[in-house]
Amino acid sequence: MIIQKQEEADTKFDNAENAATDDPLPTYSALEASSSSSSSRSTVRPTNYTSISKHCGSIKGTWVINPSLSIPSSVLPPLPEGTSEDARKNLLLETKDGKIEADVTLLPCSVPDNGDEKGRRGKKVVLYAKTSDGRVVFKLHDASTPSNPRRPISLTTITTDAHILLRLPRSFRGPLLLKLRDRKVRFSDEVKAQITTFSEDKGTSKCFLGEFVAEEWGENGEEAWGGDEVIAETRDGSIFVWFDDEVGQEKPKGFFKKIFGKV
Repeated sequence: MIIQKQEEADTKFDNAENAATDDPLPTYSALEASSSSSSSRSTVRPTNYTSISKHCGSIKGTWVINPSLSIPSSVLPPLPEGTSEDARKNLLLETKDGKIEADVTLLPCSVPDNGDEKGRRGKKVVLYAKTSDGRVVFKLHDASTPSNPRRPISLTTITTDAHILLRLPRSFRGPLLLKLRDRKVRFSDEVKAQITTFSEDKGTSKCFLGEFVAEEWGENGEEAWGGDEVIAETRDGSIFVWFDDEVGQEKPKGFFKKIFGKV
């Protein structure tokens, strides 16, 4: 039942993505081949520090990230001069002309974490997706358990002229920094029920998803925060946020109805 629910959610969200960007809807066979996320993730081998950078063209794929997996630096792309290996992103997807569609599952640590047990910034799982021309769709799933927790997530998604659609795991708890120029930030009803909005100023929204505890925030705010975080930025598009297992919306209206479809 859980797998069926996830597949229904993935199919409905794929339809929403295409409606949002006026792309033609894929055929059923295409959806069946590309959107059966639960089954496809089970056949993907875990990896770490994956980097895909294109000058032109879309990026679409399914990744399972194991942040404990050691990868020889000799098989990884070189880092910018002056950058240490500690700054390498666990997943980097970047193109100058094309959409990005990523389905990512985050595994718990398979080896003891020698970092700060509170999950300071250096020990976060860093996920980054950027395009100059195209939408960004980022679906993130959590495969951890209470007895085998994951590391904190740092997710950044950037595009210039299209929508950003995020699906976050229900375990996500942390700040959302959302920047856009002319459109709106749109949360699903279930996400909206768990959002605290601190400010909205000149296209920048600062929110917190999950229970906010001021004592955990610290005097330095975001710089001292050791938990999950999202940064999403678009100049000509809206930002949508769902949980990864959601299927639909209650009473969608107007453009929201076009994006998310009928219940």
